[in-house]
Amino acid sequence: FEFLGAKVTVYSTLTLTPKPEGLYIGCKRLEFVGMPREMDLENKVVLTMEGALRPPRNGRVNGDVTLTLDADVNEFVAMNPGLDIVVNGINDTVLANLQGSIERS
Repeated sequence: FEFLGAKVTVYSTLTLTPKPEGLYIGCKRLEFVGMPREMDLENKVVLTMEGALRPPRNGRVNGDVTLTLDADVNEFVAMNPGLDIVVNGINDTVLANLQGSIERS
């Protein structure tokens, strides 16, 4: 996503664990490349995912997943109107990665 004229790439390591109840989803790591240093988000943003996807029926996977994004940021970052852009960019990236992982599995 674009932030203050810079292209920022978010990398996340997603885990998909098959269990009898469904496919459980997790996230191990979140990394920002291209984020302005002033935002100071490295190791301060934690993404958690809870939920499971049930086996496909009629070519569709169904289930419920809750994404929680927690950030321990300084006052400058918290008051920055661009923080919404960052949060939405992270969410969009993680959801796209999740969709790609599921389609490849």
